[in-house]
Amino acid sequence: MAHAAAIACLDDPFPPRDAMNPARPLLSCSAATALSGPLLCLVRRSSRRIAWATLAQSSLCLLALTMASTSCLVTSTPDFTPPKRTRPFLVTASADPDPRKIQILDGPPGAAITYDFSADVVSEDQGAQVLGRLFIDYGRSNMGGQPFNQVVKVKRPLDPGTMGDPKPRRIEAKGTLPYLLANGCHTATLMVSHQFTDGDCPTCLNDSSQISWPVYRCNSLESPASCLPDFSDPLCADLAPGCSAVAEPDSGVECGASP
Repeated sequence: MAHAAAIACLDDPFPPRDAMNPARPLLSCSAATALSGPLLCLVRRSSRRIAWATLAQSSLCLLALTMASTSCLVTSTPDFTPPKRTRPFLVTASADPDPRKIQILDGPPGAAITYDFSADVVSEDQGAQVLGRLFIDYGRSNMGGQPFNQVVKVKRPLDPGTMGDPKPRRIEAKGTLPYLLANGCHTATLMVSHQFTDGDCPTCLNDSSQISWPVYRCNSLESPASCLPDFSDPLCADLAPGCSAVAEPDSGVECGASP
């Protein structure tokens, strides 16, 4: 019986240790307790199995609570609304030449007048190109009743872009004016829009922006002093409002912007 009790205690996963020699297991079921040893070992193993089961259940509960506290509940599919189209904005600080300086166009009568005006454009285009026009004396009616003296289309429109474009897009009006300009004060106005009418005005002023440069036409071959701007010239004072398109705060949709 003592031998059987000792064997029963050897399969205990956590046998007690000898206090004097912790490396040597101490059999609780000795020969002196031959009758009570097996029963005591069974009770001990049963209590430890219960303890292991309780620990396992506690661990599972803790894991479930941790997952529940760190997880996200998605109750519906997010609705991503595409950004609305904006007017194209010409960045004045990027304008070349500096719009705060008078541009002198010097040459004899009849000579071709070249021009080169440019600026960066920022816009949300929603698939529409950005078009450009260069107006000479914008706001001053010509013989045909249009609110400018001359107009030249920008040869290279800008491809559609977004407000998040990493690099600025630059629009450039460059070429030779097809008509002669009288000596004196003029203006050169670069305008951009997503759409222009057949009369070269923007379909909606709220879908446009512009930068103007003061220009002075002269002929230094006649007199060097002729290229000193004379602001008493009537041409410098009779500029009037330009295109009469509607410019209301809520007219963006009518100009083709997304609703």
